[in-house]
Amino acid sequence: MHNPKNEKFSDLYPEVQPLKKNNLFDSDLQKQKPKPIPHQTILGKKKVLEESISHENYKNSNNNSENIWQSSESYHLKNGVAKKTLKHLKNTIFSSEQILDLHGFNIEDAYFEFRNFISHCYQKKQRTIKIIHGKYSSKSSKNTIKNKVPSWLKLEKRVLAFCYAKNNEGGEGVTLVLLKSL
Repeated sequence: MHNPKNEKFSDLYPEVQPLKKNNLFDSDLQKQKPKPIPHQTILGKKKVLEESISHENYKNSNNNSENIWQSSESYHLKNGVAKKTLKHLKNTIFSSEQILDLHGFNIEDAYFEFRNFISHCYQKKQRTIKIIHGKYSSKSSKNTIKNKVPSWLKLEKRVLAFCYAKNNEGGEGVTLVLLKSL
């Protein structure tokens, strides 16, 4: 009995010739595709920046956020929070469980990372955090991350207090933050 499954295709159809290799077609297949453009990421960053700017404008036109803070150059404490809490924070009686390092970020990306970090820590019930932003601060420019962090923290409802770290722990290059409990 004749079984066609055991025969080769070329034996069954000898008149059929294989296609010739077309080098143009093959090289087109081998070309690398362009990298995708992250449109959603770009739109998200743009929205965060616009939101940051609108919060700044709101804060400047309506000083309600300033009225709930006791502030000096080195610390910020929401009204109703005991000053000894700030002392404990500065003396690291509360150990910082999470650290955000903003070195190398531009302001737009730093704000995006900052917001995500605060949300993440709050959800994980981590009350004390460190934000490393560096000591550089140009007196003439308010457009440095170090100068932006305090205003961002004051806008966060989940923040109770914040201050710079001790000199041997980063000083003015590190901000210690106490979050509300969940």
